[in-house]
Amino acid sequence: MRQKAFNVLVVDDEQPVCDVIVDALPKAKYHVDVARNGQEGLEMVQRKKYDVVFMDLYMPVLDGCEAIKKIKSASPEVIIVIMTGVRNREMVEKALNFGANSVMVKPFRISEVQNILKMLPPRQG
Repeated sequence: MRQKAFNVLVVDDEQPVCDVIVDALPKAKYHVDVARNGQEGLEMVQRKKYDVVFMDLYMPVLDGCEAIKKIKSASPEVIIVIMTGVRNREMVEKALNFGANSVMVKPFRISEVQNILKMLPPRQG
């Protein structure tokens, strides 16, 4: 039986960050969508089931913390990984309290992204 691809959402207002993740993931294993702010990310999660959301904390329209809170309310099973370049411990703790599962500090290595994704249980399609 073939393994079904994982749905991954990258929410970041910095195009280069999004590009690194999108380009690094094999298309056969991961379907990757991109949102430019927390509000857009929230709307995408309300329309489609994602396995993992990579979320920046500081973005226009709706910041990462508020987006995480609303996404977890709508989809509690989704894994959310914080991506942040700012070492604001209070903001990171707030995001973790809202339901984020882990943190990656920018600039991160693509191996960090791949290691997180390796922890996902296999999906059969």
